[in-house]
Amino acid sequence: PDYGTHKGLVLIGIDCISKVFDMSGITPKNDFCRLFVKSGILERLAKTLSNLVKDSTLQSDDYVDKICTLLFYFSQGDNGVKMAMVQKTVTEGLLSVVRKVPQVFQVKLFKCFQRLSMDSATLDILQSANIIPHLISFLDVQVGPVVQDMHKQLLSALFNLCRLSPQRQEQAAVNGIIPHLQHVVTIQSALKEFALQILCEMSHASKRTRAELFKCKGTEFFLQTLSRCNWIVHALEALAACLADDPKRVDSIMQRTEHVPLLLNVFRATGNFFENALEPFLRILTVSDSLSRVLGDAGCVPKVLEHLDHPKAIVRKNLLRILMSLFEKHAHPATLVQEHKLVPLITRIVESDNSALVREMGNRLLRAFKKVGEGQWEGPSIHICTTSLLGIEIF
Repeated sequence: PDYGTHKGLVLIGIDCISKVFDMSGITPKNDFCRLFVKSGILERLAKTLSNLVKDSTLQSDDYVDKICTLLFYFSQGDNGVKMAMVQKTVTEGLLSVVRKVPQVFQVKLFKCFQRLSMDSATLDILQSANIIPHLISFLDVQVGPVVQDMHKQLLSALFNLCRLSPQRQEQAAVNGIIPHLQHVVTIQSALKEFALQILCEMSHASKRTRAELFKCKGTEFFLQTLSRCNWIVHALEALAACLADDPKRVDSIMQRTEHVPLLLNVFRATGNFFENALEPFLRILTVSDSLSRVLGDAGCVPKVLEHLDHPKAIVRKNLLRILMSLFEKHAHPATLVQEHKLVPLITRIVESDNSALVREMGNRLLRAFKKVGEGQWEGPSIHICTTSLLGIEIF
């Protein structure tokens, strides 16, 4: 019935539906959801909610609360129920009204979107309804009785939408999500893990997304993240992606005096974090000759040497590859070799290591040291550095 001419009947209908869901019987709520969906109830609920917030004659928000609660029940239904709920008329209807209801009801509606976003089949439809900019706009709200719960629902929904989707990550970045995510991490919110994962994934999304990260000092942010052991690999991967995309600007930031010690945090990591951090660290050295020189003069070599007794051969090999990069890019390679007594150290590794791959890498280093000693070393081009680091014989 039309709300304007049959308001009383509409309100009775809402009461009746609410009582059906409140019954403590053996019939699961999802069965009721499916029956109501077949009758086209969802679009009517969205339209009625819009009429209720416009109705100045209502004495309370009871019916707004009841509809929001009903919608929450539907958002927890099975795939068929959720697919009905994300149809354009329903989603757009709810998005158009969410800003007009009190904050406590906004949270209920955001909980609906969060539950819907947990089903991968709904994500493209939600995106087509332009839900991402709507959700991000509410992150600007910093006051209210339930603002923390609201942010929790918003970020959780945005995480589900953006995870593993470069297109949606770009849309979120362009619509201003990055500063909000950085703030969540900075204040040590319980949601920081969600925020960090989205930010790190964004560095691999697209050139435009990386440009948005740069505007928001993303390079500096990822460098600071290197102090978090469990995020060091993701942060290095993000830095490697940003550096490869915009080497000139990103390199100049990474070389700043205050940032070099942050990069050396790689060697403070432990376990799998340390092992997995070496590959992206090596990619960074491969891209930037100047950063390799800075790190070579900033105590990186001794830190590499400290870990050469690692029990895993692949780790020892990667450490020697890092040493090769530092040596190749160094302004005074002979001084580097002599200062750290590299010849006898690498010779012992070649003679005693039980891994053929490690011994081969050690032999490459010794041949390079020999060329320096004979005055034949002129320093390889960037192309040669790159191919050598990929394991191609260059000597």
